[in-house]
Amino acid sequence: MLNTTQVKQLVKQRFGNYAKCYVNKCKYNNKRNLAFVMQTNLTDAELKALATEVGCTSVKQTKTQYDYGYKQLSNAYKNFYLRFVHVNFN
Repeated sequence: MLNTTQVKQLVKQRFGNYAKCYVNKCKYNNKRNLAFVMQTNLTDAELKALATEVGCTSVKQTKTQYDYGYKQLSNAYKNFYLRFVHVNFN
């Protein structure tokens, strides 16, 4: 199982640079949820394979909105959130 830092490195290597990474705690003390704002659109099979590789509960992808309270994201990164659920936090 990969930890949060290793997942960030994996995403950067596999899909190129991402605009932003959000990390939040979940109901388990040793787990975190990660969300990456990026352009890449993945299929369901790719998402399941990525979840198996990372060792998290699931990987989901959703469309982004225009802005989230801080600055607007550049147009290059307004497409998708890639969410990793229950990633190890060590």
